Amino acid sequence: MIKAFLDANILFAAAYSSTGGSFYILELAKKDKIKVFTSRLAVKEAEKNLRDKASEEALDRFYNFMSEIDIKFVEANRDLAKSEFSRITGEKDAPIFAAALKSGAVFLITLDKKHLLNIRFSKIGKLQIVSPGDFIEKHL
Repeated sequence: MIKAFLDANILFAAAYSSTGGSFYILELAKKDKIKVFTSRLAVKEAEKNLRDKASEEALDRFYNFMSEIDIKFVEANRDLAKSEFSRITGEKDAPIFAAALKSGAVFLITLDKKHLLNIRFSKIGKLQIVSPGDFIEKHL
């Protein structure tokens, strides 16, 4: 089974719109077609952004996904992650990147073009950093 780590923006986008690739990925996870990981930090960020920028319907969809999907939570030491990866990913995304590496996932799925999708290397060890569209098109 494919293992994928989801960035906060994937959780946000899936809740915000039921027509995009992020929503499709969470639907696959709900049907146990892929195994998904994330961190509590990513969940908190997605929830905060949904509260600030989205409708109650989107927030309800987020809570439904969180209760219906068997998401594995992986945490990374934030200070260590920042000291180790901030020059690569930026300080804010370093803990997400470190947790993705720690999870053992094959894919880090993100919409973050500025800090993650543009990393000079799109594969570190077995971890590939991909957008939802690339994941769906090339790996399913």
